Amino acid sequence: QKIHADKIDILFDFNAFTFFNRIDILSWQPAPMQASYLGYPETVGGVQGLDFVVADPFAVPEEHKKNYVENVVYIKPCAYTYDNKCVLPDKGFVRKTFGLPKDATVLCCFCNDYKITPDYFDIWMNVLKKTSDTVLWLYAQNTVFEENLKAEAKKRGVDPARLYFTGRMPHAEYMVRYRLADLFLDTQYYNAHTTAIESLFMGVPVITCPGDTWPSRVCASILQQMDLPELIAKDLSEYEEKILSYASDPKKLKALKETVLKNKTTAPFFDSKKYAAGFERMCMDMIEIYEKGQKGKKA
Repeated sequence: QKIHADKIDILFDFNAFTFFNRIDILSWQPAPMQASYLGYPETVGGVQGLDFVVADPFAVPEEHKKNYVENVVYIKPCAYTYDNKCVLPDKGFVRKTFGLPKDATVLCCFCNDYKITPDYFDIWMNVLKKTSDTVLWLYAQNTVFEENLKAEAKKRGVDPARLYFTGRMPHAEYMVRYRLADLFLDTQYYNAHTTAIESLFMGVPVITCPGDTWPSRVCASILQQMDLPELIAKDLSEYEEKILSYASDPKKLKALKETVLKNKTTAPFFDSKKYAAGFERMCMDMIEIYEKGQKGKKA
């Protein structure tokens, strides 16, 4: 009632079917134009009153639009962004704080544990077996996850001691923690999204392998806008090759990290004003589609 009384023209829903969502509000149609945006990267599947879904041309190519009940509208060039005025604390961490070896190459993945699949874990273990001074640093929500992955590493011939785990932290400290890693390893079936953006923001390269679905294509979309196509693999074989190439060559990895930091200041991805302009154009596209539909109803 409040939304309707305030005469909101475009209502964005950020949660869809994730925890604590309020998608049932949309079925009341409190606003004439309603869109799913950012928090749920997929079709919402014909929820009454939801006519739009916000994507970008790489995450949802033109040929994929036919699979969506909603009108797919684009924010160009990329539907994802980050606050370019984000200010981080001066506080620094050292690897010893987290028990990490000082001189190792630290490969990390701070995605939720359910995104890690056996085929990707196989690749990560292959990399550890082929390199002697690398470790894998993962985000863990519980000790069962840690124990299971250590057991799976042992099955694959990798010393479980080369797996390190870290937990939830206040956001500012969490961001600073990235500086202790050398290379972020993306998951495929559901990419790192905000996690990948934050890694790049902190100067840590991300290697990804896009799939056929929206959640599996977001990271590559981000890397394209960061002008880092060399970090996008065409298949899992190349994904492993790219990780090995950087993990086994400290000079090459150092140069890559310098490129990420340079591109952070020159590539358009972290340009909030440019993103805002793209967002405005997307809203105008929604209005145009809506007005055409209204004319059709009158006819």
